Order: sequence, then C-alpha cells, then structure tokens
Amino acid sequence: MPPSRLNDGQQHTIFDLLSSFGLPLFAQRPTHTDFFRLVDNIEGKGQGYKAIRQILPGTKILEERPLFFVADVERGKWSNRTRDSLIATVQGLGEADRGAFMNLSNLWGTAKDQILALFIVNNFQMTENDLRGRSQQGIFTIAARFNHSCLPNAYASWNPVTLRGGRLTVFATKTIRVDDEIVINYQPNNTYKTRLARRKGLSECYKFNCMCDACKEGQRRSQDSEYRRENMRKDVQRIRKLEDDISREGRHERISKMERVIGQLEEDENEYPLKTNLCTEVIQAYRNEQAEEVTLFDRNDCLTKARSTALKRLYAELLSVGVDSREIKDTLGLIEATT
Repeated sequence: MPPSRLNDGQQHTIFDLLSSFGLPLFAQRPTHTDFFRLVDNIEGKGQGYKAIRQILPGTKILEERPLFFVADVERGKWSNRTRDSLIATVQGLGEADRGAFMNLSNLWGTAKDQILALFIVNNFQMTENDLRGRSQQGIFTIAARFNHSCLPNAYASWNPVTLRGGRLTVFATKTIRVDDEIVINYQPNNTYKTRLARRKGLSECYKFNCMCDACKEGQRRSQDSEYRRENMRKDVQRIRKLEDDISREGRHERISKMERVIGQLEEDENEYPLKTNLCTEVIQAYRNEQAEEVTLFDRNDCLTKARSTALKRLYAELLSVGVDSREIKDTLGLIEATT
C-alpha cells in the first residue's frame, strides 16, 4: 500500500491513478518463488530466471535485503582500503553466506582477485554518487542472477524506504508471459548509445557480448531500436545545446525535442530512469514559461501540459520503483502544484 508518509489526499490520488493506469493496487511482499524459477541453461547465458506465471506491469516480483555492502566505492577505482574492507567483509561471512557469494557468476574467469571480480560483476548500487563519484554498493544473491537486456522487461533498484533498512526491489515493467526470461538493464543510462558502445560498456565491466533483441544484427526489432536510439541521441545532444538559449524559438525547440524523446523512450519500452529525468525537465520548462512575459503557450495550457508530463513521470515510477518509493511523493507534489 502507499506508505504512511503520504497524506490522505495523496493516497487517494495514488489509488485513483493506479486504477486508471491499470496497475496493481497493492504493493505485495513477494518471495522470489512467487514469480520466477532459476534455469541453468539459457542459450548463450547460462543461468537466469524465467517466469512461472504471467506477470503484469507494475508488479513487484522481488524485494531483497543485501547479503553485505561496501561503502565509499569510487567509480572505476578501488583503493587498497576499500579492497581490504571488501575482502575482510566476505571472509567474515558465515559459511552459507560466503558460499552463496562465491558461487555467483564470475565471467572474469580465473581472476587473481576473485572476491573483487565477483563483487564488481554482481553488485547493485545502493546510493547516489557523491561529488567524488563514491557510492555504497551491495550484493543481493537472488537479484544478481537476473540477466541483462538492452530491452528489459523488469527494473531493479535500491529502495531505502521499503521496510526497515531498505530493500532492493525488482518490478515488472511490461507484461511477462509464462516461461519468458525476466531481464533487467545493467546499464540503463546507456540507453541512448549505439549498439557498439553499449556492447563495449558491458564487455568492459561484465565480460560478455550482448546478444539481446536490441543488439542482434539483421533483425527488424534491433534495426528499429537502433534507429530510435540514434534519433534520441541526436535530439538529446541538441537539447543540451539549447539549455542556455532563452529565445522564443530555442525554448520551443527544446520542449518539442524533449517531448519527442519521451515518446521514443516509451516506444522503445525503456522508460526508467531516463524518461523520468526528461519529464522533470519538461515540467520545469512549462513552469518557467508561466513566468515569461511572452509565453509560448497560454498560461493555463502551461499548467495542463506540466500536469500531463508529471503524470507520465508518475506512471514510469509506478512501473519501475513502486508506490512506496521516495520518488513518488516528489512527483505527487508536482502534480498537486499543477492542479
């Protein structure tokens, strides 16, 4: 259910919107055996999860506590202090927990530092990067076995407000049929990149060559996805160039291109987190328009368009991170401000 930190009006708004979106009205407490099973021989991947029942969009299919976590992990770098902390943490685990960690996938093969290699390949980020690019990262032995796709059907993220102490949650972001593999995007911020660039990033970190439907060359779905990504990439580059353009024409072009990218992300079914980030920019752009002496739109239309965009952002959040996430309250505040 929506968390108690939402006021009565916000809870009613959430229930109404969930119903209108056709999403589950309650965020259940799932166990991993409710929705999927571990399969040993998925072609080209090894182990992975397949659905044991049809799963509707917006369904929470997993919430998991960390086996352990490491603080102050600097992006792309491992200091001796952080490395020693990781090794000491793993060595201090109980036999069963240490075995669960050591049995995770390690595509780096016989790396000299096996514990570090296992952690790099299997961790999930638990906090935002600080100014030095450092974050807290954790190991979740169930979630670690979800395979990757550049066209995922689920989204995994750390939710610090779920239950006491937080949980990693995984939500279905589209309808998943029985025996479909459940896949997440290991690098969601690379959505705009080319096939070659995405493969390069995945290969450098995880040591595999992506062969998902977006990356298989010669297939229609792959071609369509690559075409949309190319268009989005060009539009985003133009959007960034227009950020300081305060002319009427520049403001109009920036809003139009942001709205177009949002539509393309929806078409490519890659909505979170890039769609929500763009929605936030569009909402702010419409609110800025209200303060302009000469607006692009009628002032009431600015509010209407901002609210419509806020609802798009909320829909993406409900699909991907759920009603009990901290993002929801912020978006509800935006919706209330545009009503």
